[in-house]
Amino acid sequence: GAWAPDLLRDLGVSLQVERHVQMFFEPTQGIDIFSVGKQPIYIWEADDYVQLYGFPSFGLKAEGAKVAFFRKGTACTPETIDRNIYEDEVNMMRHYLAQGIPQLNGRFLQGKTCMYTNTPDEHFVISLHPEYPQVAIAAGFSGHGFKFASVVGEILADLVMEGKTNHPIDLFTPQRFAANKIV
Repeated sequence: GAWAPDLLRDLGVSLQVERHVQMFFEPTQGIDIFSVGKQPIYIWEADDYVQLYGFPSFGLKAEGAKVAFFRKGTACTPETIDRNIYEDEVNMMRHYLAQGIPQLNGRFLQGKTCMYTNTPDEHFVISLHPEYPQVAIAAGFSGHGFKFASVVGEILADLVMEGKTNHPIDLFTPQRFAANKIV
């Protein structure tokens, strides 16, 4: 997560932590149209190439339906992240909801900040530590890592138990960021 840049710095792993805001709105026509089974997880690209993503509601009216921008956030660290939600952020989301998902542009219920931790190439880091082979490393999953949780868990179990995996993980080596790559 957001602490990985400091933990993996000695390996030359380049990770950027960004502040993102998730927002929850009450749909204008009731929560049911945005509920699980009726509304899929989605990504929408507006005409100006701004991307939004969202998740259905799990039926908690007070929670609403989740929507967030899928774009570069503000650089931060776990110590410096701004946890406030600002009116201009909500208004910008409302602007895009009005264009593409007007049924979701109801009452703003809440916002939550989170930290995305990404690599420059947006690929994960998964490997055994090059100096400490009893340590497995996995980082850089923000924004899309949850979709791969089961296979990443299997890979990490393989690495810890067997010291190797049958899954092709060469793409995820931390050495790809090092100035002097280990061959």
